[in-house]
Parts: sequence; structure tokens; C-alpha cells
Amino acid sequence: MSPRTSLPCALVLTALLGIPTLVRAQAVLGIGDDATTLPGGGFRLSVSNAWSRYDARYDAAGNPRPLAPDLTAPDAGVAQFENLAPLQQHVRALSGLSSFDVSIGQTALDENALVRTTPIRAELGVTHWLQLGVMVPVVRTQTNVAFRVNSAGPAGNVGVNPGLAPGAAADANAALQQQFTSAAAALGAKIDACTANPSGTDCANVLANGPSLLASAQGFASGLAQVYDSSFFVPLAGTDADNAIRARVATFSSTFAGFGITDITSTGPSASQAPAGVGDVQRFVTDPAFGIAADSIQTVSRLGLGDIELSAKVQWLNTVGQADRFHVRRGVNVRSAVTGVVRLGTGSPSSPSNFLDIGTGDGQTDVEVRSQNDIVLGRRFWASVVGSYGIQLADQRIMRIADPEQPIAGAYRTFNVQRDLGDYYSIAFTPRLVIDDYFSLGAQYLYWHKAQDRYSGTFTTTNFVGDTVTLDASILDRETAQHEQRISVGLLYSTLAAYAAGKTWLPLEVSFEHTNAIAGSGGRTPKISDTTLRIRLYARLFGGPMWGRP
Repeated sequence: MSPRTSLPCALVLTALLGIPTLVRAQAVLGIGDDATTLPGGGFRLSVSNAWSRYDARYDAAGNPRPLAPDLTAPDAGVAQFENLAPLQQHVRALSGLSSFDVSIGQTALDENALVRTTPIRAELGVTHWLQLGVMVPVVRTQTNVAFRVNSAGPAGNVGVNPGLAPGAAADANAALQQQFTSAAAALGAKIDACTANPSGTDCANVLANGPSLLASAQGFASGLAQVYDSSFFVPLAGTDADNAIRARVATFSSTFAGFGITDITSTGPSASQAPAGVGDVQRFVTDPAFGIAADSIQTVSRLGLGDIELSAKVQWLNTVGQADRFHVRRGVNVRSAVTGVVRLGTGSPSSPSNFLDIGTGDGQTDVEVRSQNDIVLGRRFWASVVGSYGIQLADQRIMRIADPEQPIAGAYRTFNVQRDLGDYYSIAFTPRLVIDDYFSLGAQYLYWHKAQDRYSGTFTTTNFVGDTVTLDASILDRETAQHEQRISVGLLYSTLAAYAAGKTWLPLEVSFEHTNAIAGSGGRTPKISDTTLRIRLYARLFGGPMWGRP
């Protein structure tokens, strides 16, 4: 099959347009993908460095937002840290303040990301119309994080529990518990005695009011233990919740005294004396005892293998021709190729225990088809229209099943779910201007769309407040559909024409390209700025001369 002589459609197109078939062609390639293939026996080794940066994301309406606003709050509470829910529930019960909302104070998270990718690509021209390739990417991801807690001054209504560590605070809490235990035991004895002898002294009052006081005191003491013996945070001294709890202790002391029981002498449990700081919150998130069991909220760096690509490219139309590529032509010529790509899941997805992690790849297999089409106008201008469609194959992955708006999710949500990432398509238009036999300028417009991911699986578990809940993995679908538009500009330097003319011994290309996202939507679509530097070296492994050069 000859791309110049065995494709009648190309010849008919040329004849209809009145285009001379022996005119001059552009001698320099350019940025972006195109329909060219290596000649039979030709080999190309490409090494690139791409730096992708972003500190914002497009929301569902297409508006840029800070990359990580979910942990920025004037009063961070259950909405940010769901393991605060039991504390909020218990403090409401202890204080009698039904509207109490726990707050650790002001939190702020600034985040930006840098992804450095080094794809190493090897391509071989099996024939002049068939090219095989393999690409191995080395990926380094870095999420730069600045996390602050109460940096603008004291805030919040809870702080670190001083009773967690041995010392005076823990001893005072233990003494208060013992006082309630003694008072309850004494009241229980009176109730038993009066039950046996209802006519005894004050037995009418004891039997009428004693049981309810006993039950209330025992419930209150249990609540004190749940908060002040084991909770990481407790109410700050002098706050409404702390004052209300102390008032209830005083009320219990007075009520028990009405029955002649004076065991409760404490003014209340040991309150926190200072608002939380960054280190306190980091421990709250990382210590398995408090239910999150995640990595620290700090800068994350990863280095690893990305998703390896295997490709086969077939050029089915070429009115330019391989051998004539470096001869000057004029008029309109066309090339077209189809490429099949299998992208292996060799990369590492983001960790379910790190809420800021960026993986080195999706970790699952994709199948992609690309259609590359070139229009060549004389030797100075040519353009490519490249479309692609990718199918992402289903797999399984361990994830934390939580709403995307819940930035810190509990470990109880971690399950192995079914995952089917959304299929995607893109279209790119890349015009290029060949300046001379060494340089070309190029620009590109790219539109990219990915369908919504699909997660499945239901799991029954117990949440932080002890309720049995059913988690549905489909909640992970939210904010996963993505749309994006990018523009690029770039410059390419090439010695291929000089090599074909015998003016240099080294056939290579060096290109520089800069890309910016100009629009997007989806909720989690990053607003990137990308810079790529690429070097491509050519060699002949077998067969005849490459582009007329022996």
C-alpha cells in the first residue's frame, strides 16, 4: 500500500482542486500532534519535561475558585471535620444548649499544585505508513500547602482537652466523676431504704424525686466521661458551653444537698485553656484514636511511574509523500492517520488517606482512538485537526465514600468500590507557520470533555455518633464531569531539513510550548498553566535512506 500511488481518493481530490502533484512541501514540523509517520526503519526518541501548575479550579458554573476552599472557614466545625459530631452532640446534652455548634476556630488552607512529567517516548516506523510507539512517563507531583488555625487571633469555643494527659486536669476530672459516683450511690441507697420503708424520714420526697435525679445524674456523669475523659477537644474556659456545664454541676450539687448528700464539691470539669493550633488539628486528623486516621494536612510530594502508553499509527492518506517531504512544494496537500492507544494502569492513584494527594496516574486501563489530519498549504503553512476519543475501563479502588464538600472524612467510610471513570473526547486545531528550514511557530486550541465518573457499591457501617448508616458509593460521582478549553503557543527548532541535505550529522528537533486553560467547568477541573520542553532525536535502524539521506 503506497500512500502516494495507491489511494485514488487522494489523486481525485488533487485533480478536482487543480493542485500540482509535484510542488514543494514544508520541511519543518511543529508543536502538537499531526498525521506524519516515520519512514520504514526510522526511529525517534523523545524526551520531554512538562511543568503543570495550578492554584485554582473551575466550579460547576465555570467560575474559577481557589483550589482548596473547603478547609477555609471562620468557624470550622462538623462541616469540615466530621469527627467533631460526637463532641457537638455530647456538649449539647451536657450544657442544655440545643443550638450549640462546635467550633475549633478559624482555619485557612492555601494550596497550589505542581505536576512535573517526564515522558520518554520511543517510536519506530515499521513501514512508511505504520508506526509503533511506547511512552513511559516519570511523574512527580507536589501539592504545596499552607494550613493555618486561629492565626488571626483566638477564636472558637473548644480547645485541646487538658485531661488527656496525666496531671492535675485529669486528676480533677477523675475526682468529679468519683463525686458523682458517690452521690449516686448514696441516693440509690436512700431510694432502696425508702422503697423498703416508705414511711421513713423524707421518704415521700426521696421516692417522688430521687429516681429522676439519680437517672439524670448518672446520664450527666456518663456524658462528662465521654467528653472530658476521651474527647480530643473540650469547651474552652469561659465560653457559653463551659459556663452552662458548670452551672449544671452546681445545680446537681445543690439538688443532692437537698437530700442530705454533699459529695459533689467540684465546680466542674477541667476546661481547655487555649484555642487549638495547627499542631493540635494535625494530631486530631492523623491519630487513629480520633477516627480520621489520615495523613497530615501539609505539603505532599510523590515520585513514580505514570500510566504507560502503547500506540500504533496508520497513515492512510498522504498526497505529500515521505520521500518528497523536504522538496519544496506549492498548492494544497493532505495527510491523514489513525492512531490506537492502550494506556496501562501503571500509575498510582491518589491515596484515600491523604485528602490533598495528587496521584501519578489513574491506575486503570484506557483505550483511545485518535484521528490526525493535516492540511498543507505550500511550504510555509500547514495545520492539523486532531480528534480523540477515550474509553476508560472499569476497575476497583479503595476510597473514602463521602460528599466532595466534606473535606475531612472519617476512616469508617473506607471501602473497596467499583469505579468506572468517565469516557472522554477532545478536538485540537493546530496551525503552524514554517519560518525557514530550521524554525516553525505554532499555536493550538484544544477542547476537552470528560463524562461523569460512575462509582457503585453500598456498605453498612457505624458513623461517629454510633448510628448505623448505609454508604452509597455513587455520591463520589459528584463534580467529576469536566469540560476544559486550552490555548497553546510554541516554537520548534529542527535540523531534519539540514540533515536531509547533508548539512548536519544529527537529526533532531527541540520545541518549547506554553499552554493556558482559558475556560472550564465541573467543580474539580484545575485551571492549569503548562510549560513543555521537548527534544526528539532521529535515527535509521533498518531499510533505505531516511528522507533522501543515506
